[in-house]
Amino acid sequence: MVPGNVQPAYFVWIVALDVLLDRFSTVMNIMSNAVVIRIIAEQIDETYVDEQDRLNLHAYDDDDEDDD
Repeated sequence: MVPGNVQPAYFVWIVALDVLLDRFSTVMNIMSNAVVIRIIAEQIDETYVDEQDRLNLHAYDDDDEDDD
């Protein structure tokens, strides 16, 4: 900024609205990413819990093979 220049009165409102809209935009981006990830997880039928169940079942299968 150049010293001696006075900013218009609406400049404060523009900055305030920019801050609010930026925060709203960030929340919407995060929410939309979560929705898309959930849709993709349902389409490929893999979720974190399903993967953990598979790993646990695989670990039990390995234990059974050691007993033979």
